[in-house]
Amino acid sequence: MVWGSDTLTGKRVEIAADLVVLAMAMEPKNGVRELAKKMNVTIDGDGFLSETHIKLYPVESSTKGVYRAGCGQSPKDITDTVSQALATAGKIQTMFSNETLLADPLVAEVKEDVCSGCGICVDICPYGARVMDDFKRISAVNQAVCQGCGACIAACPNKACELINSTSMQFIRMIDDFAHKAQVV
Repeated sequence: MVWGSDTLTGKRVEIAADLVVLAMAMEPKNGVRELAKKMNVTIDGDGFLSETHIKLYPVESSTKGVYRAGCGQSPKDITDTVSQALATAGKIQTMFSNETLLADPLVAEVKEDVCSGCGICVDICPYGARVMDDFKRISAVNQAVCQGCGACIAACPNKACELINSTSMQFIRMIDDFAHKAQVV
C-alpha cells in the first residue's frame, strides 16, 4: 500500500500497488555553467540549459546552431528524451542538407569611417563576434558568429555599428514613405 495526500484537494490517498518505483531528485551535472558559458547559451534558475522558446523552438538554444536534448534541459523520461533527440537530429540534418550554410541577413557591420576603436562593442558582445582590428585600429565583426542581437549597436557611443539590412536610415525612409502615402490617400 502506498499512502499519501493529494496536495490540491487536501484528501488522503491510498493506492494498492504491485510495484512502486521511486524517482530520485535530479540536478544539473557539475560543470554545466562552464559549458553554457563556453557555448554562449543560457541556463534557467535551476541550472539546466534553457531553450529559446518553450513552444516555438523547444530544442534550440540562444546561440544558433547549438541544440539540446534530454536531461540537459530538465529532468525527462525516456520518451521525451528520444523525441527531443529526434527533433534535434532533424534540425541538424536540415541545417546541413544544403551545399552552403545560410546565415541570418541581420548581422552587425562597422562604419569604418566613424569607428573610434574604443572597444566597447567588443566587451559588450555576448557571442564574441566583435574583435579589434589592430592594423586599422577599429572594431571588426565576425559575421559568421554574429547573432544580430544589437547589443553593440546600443553600446556604440559613435553610432558606428548598424545591422546590415536594418539600418536607421532604412527605417527613416520607411517612415517617410508611409507618411507620404498617408498624405496621398
